[in-house]
Amino acid sequence: MKTKLHLIAGSICSVMTASALLGAMSVWADGTTIITNIPASPYLTAETTGTLTMQVAEGRDITVQIVKQEIEGSDVYYQTTLKGGSTYRFSLDSCEYDPESKTDAASFLVTVSDSKDASCTYSEELVVKDPGFYPNEISASAFTWNITTQESESQSHTEASTEQPSVVDGVWTGSRSVALYYLNYLLGDVTGDSEIGINDAYTALLYYSQESAGQKVTFASLGSKLTEIAAFSAADIDHDKSISIDDAYRILRYYATISAGGTPSWD
Repeated sequence: MKTKLHLIAGSICSVMTASALLGAMSVWADGTTIITNIPASPYLTAETTGTLTMQVAEGRDITVQIVKQEIEGSDVYYQTTLKGGSTYRFSLDSCEYDPESKTDAASFLVTVSDSKDASCTYSEELVVKDPGFYPNEISASAFTWNITTQESESQSHTEASTEQPSVVDGVWTGSRSVALYYLNYLLGDVTGDSEIGINDAYTALLYYSQESAGQKVTFASLGSKLTEIAAFSAADIDHDKSISIDDAYRILRYYATISAGGTPSWD
């Protein structure tokens, strides 16, 4: 399966924040709501008959990826970060339709995640109807997502209320209300002091050593249950739901890179 990466506004970076894109975006008023148009994907065809509007509540930023899935492969149309307290609009083209099976052979996979807690995510497929197959019935497709974020003790927990798509005044339309529940932590910052240092690596290594020796182990000295969960998540660098010597090593390597004046990475 092929996968292409959309480079927004000609940037060499695959992911850009919404603030970095403002110079390339147009901003206009729709009633009382200011909507920021995301620059059109280079993969859009002439049949750009769909839109997805995302309203992000005040609070944390979210990341968005929109991938068009077709029989022959997939294209990443959009991949960006949206600021909390803002509304954005994405342009989408019509999805492939198979007249023999009378089903849509293409769709868009839309994924939203908390910008700091990637495990807190929600995905859903959207179909932009091709008006050519629905004469005098559908002229366009329009979807609206309302997204909120909230701190929680449950990582990767999402909720969504869905209004099933239907035809309204000639438009194939649907809405979603998505709540993302995140853990407030910094990857690698096991001690919770907002820095990544040698003590974080030591704490993760101590946890692993005691657990390997069969001892009951927690980050008990760090405080509440929520803090305990956040500390565990911060130490679990590879997100495999366990603390290993490799996690401790990667924290130490990250710290060493910073100390040497380099650019750290978790890869």
